[in-house]
Amino acid sequence: MLAKLSNEIDEYTYNPKTDASAQEDYKSGVIQKDYSITDALIVAYEAAHAVDPSIEIIYDFEGLIVVTVSKKFQSDLQIGDVITEINGQSFTSLQDFEAKVIPLPANENINLKIKRGEEELVVQTQKRLNTKNQYILPFYYHEKITIDQDRTTPKFTISEDLHSTGSSGGAMMALAIYNALTEGDITKGKFIIGTGTIDLAGNVGPIGGIRQKIATACMYDVDIFFVGSADYDEAKAMYEEIKQRFKGGFQLIKVNNFQEILEELERLP
Repeated sequence: MLAKLSNEIDEYTYNPKTDASAQEDYKSGVIQKDYSITDALIVAYEAAHAVDPSIEIIYDFEGLIVVTVSKKFQSDLQIGDVITEINGQSFTSLQDFEAKVIPLPANENINLKIKRGEEELVVQTQKRLNTKNQYILPFYYHEKITIDQDRTTPKFTISEDLHSTGSSGGAMMALAIYNALTEGDITKGKFIIGTGTIDLAGNVGPIGGIRQKIATACMYDVDIFFVGSADYDEAKAMYEEIKQRFKGGFQLIKVNNFQEILEELERLP
């Protein structure tokens, strides 16, 4: 009903045969939040290390964690499984895994060694044709990283009172961590917000609900809003549409990666 009354609220029809359940959505969202925090820490610490070599973060690659599983295709995988081998071969990174997937034929079984809780299992999957006529694995995955806190300097703690889900705050989380690690205030006292995922290479990725995020930002006395290049055009259109309803305004800045965020802030007077 609300979606029919406002163009700024999206709606869709739930199909239990193809769509994730509320429980699956929540579990996936928690996984995304967790890896977003980890990636933000690593990106921020490594950027701060370039400024102050005494700042250091040590971490290990554990495998690939399954974030979502397509219900359109049969699969033995579950959300939260951690993949450690493919067809009997170990891999050392997401890129190494994908390099091993590319030459595999479509519609033939692929054996994946996984950790599911305390169990180690071998399950099967297949490459399937997607809507873009590309053969891909029918699940979404992300690096599973463990940070060695004993060898990381300075120490950090992650609040247990974080009830949000998803990964859209990754880029801004990395900025907040970087600002806490380094001397001075890179924001120069400006009210800075933004949105975008962050990966281990520091790339700012796309998010959902950009129109709603811009609408919310317009309600506050914001100076700068950072947005990833994939979402910039939609964000800009929404901003131009509604900014006249609110006093003031903010600078909407398109960025591709974390380094560009830092460079934009360093240019502030």
